[in-house]
Amino acid sequence: YTSSNTKFTIDNNKLKLNTTLDYENATSLSTTITVTDANSHTFDKIFNFTVGNIDDTAPTNILLSNLNLIKSQPANTLIGTLSATDVDTSTALTFSVDDTTNFKIVNGNELRTNRSTTALGNTININITASDNTNDSAPQPFTIAITTTYIAAPVISQFSVTQGENKGPLISKDGGEVTVSASAGTGTYTWSSNDFSNTSTNKTFVFNPQSANIGTRTITLKVTAGDFSSERVLKLKLVNTYPNGRIDINGNGISDSKESGNSDNELPAGTSKKITSPGSTRILPGIMGEDSGQLTLDQLKQYRVANHLSDYTKDTLATGDIYDYIVEGLRATGDSTQVIIQLATLIPANAVLRQYSLATGWRNFVVDNNNSIQSKTNTSNICTDTWHLANWINHRRNLP
Repeated sequence: YTSSNTKFTIDNNKLKLNTTLDYENATSLSTTITVTDANSHTFDKIFNFTVGNIDDTAPTNILLSNLNLIKSQPANTLIGTLSATDVDTSTALTFSVDDTTNFKIVNGNELRTNRSTTALGNTININITASDNTNDSAPQPFTIAITTTYIAAPVISQFSVTQGENKGPLISKDGGEVTVSASAGTGTYTWSSNDFSNTSTNKTFVFNPQSANIGTRTITLKVTAGDFSSERVLKLKLVNTYPNGRIDINGNGISDSKESGNSDNELPAGTSKKITSPGSTRILPGIMGEDSGQLTLDQLKQYRVANHLSDYTKDTLATGDIYDYIVEGLRATGDSTQVIIQLATLIPANAVLRQYSLATGWRNFVVDNNNSIQSKTNTSNICTDTWHLANWINHRRNLP
């Protein structure tokens, strides 16, 4: 017997694997086995093997959303939320901190103080470990700064995109120069992009997309003021030629023919449904969908595959309506707003609102002092609209 694949060896009549396989490198392999008799007659047969996926990789790249505290804040103050990368599991990650005297982990990924920040000095060093319940990451160091006054990070509140007479995040290779303008606070501006060659330290970023590949392209803006900074990624859809007759007056990326009006604070969310934010804000489609704030599970999966992201979509057997949107125009980092979603389908009994992260997957929405869920009802708490008022969610979110 002989094998065409060098990953196998043959010991008498036994086929043996002579290397270590990794599901993340290859999900299958095959070999052709040739048998030869004493008269040199041969017979070939192909064998295909599936490589199983086991959790053999520890989490990496632990991130903490904030590294600053203020003097005189009480115990249980939220410092920031934790996230990490794990290439081979969809299990929710858990985190631990080595300094349990001063800090604690709450709700799985919230780093909070265990006592008043007055007792912590000016800086304190901690180590965070992430676990997927099978493998633990190496402890990752973080330095928490405790300041006497609060210095707000600059807010990148809005982007506007223009290409000739066209507005919005849909641009074309043959449409000439594109200008991206940012509404943000005072600070140092740093633009970067792997797709478009240009540098800028101003509030505008100008480039010509002629030589870029079609598809979803990105631009990142970082605004720094002193020791604090904010960063935001803008997603653009690049096509060869801008669709003939397409108009997008408010520049939200949705053709006016698919909207019942051009209000900045309204977003289509399925047939005859919409998402509404306060009049002082602007609401846009999220990064995973097009032409609507409503997202299908297939769109979510397609975005993950197209951007080579880990698969955290497995917990989806009971997933109902999905909504993906961005709210612009908040006044400061940490500001809250209320979003009203007119749902496409009725809310079933015992429904649970969940949030999806490209980094960690699904988790339940946490209701606390800054986050609440409500149904829209009249003064008698009775749903009277023909499409059921209970299909609205008032979503108050403490934005990062």
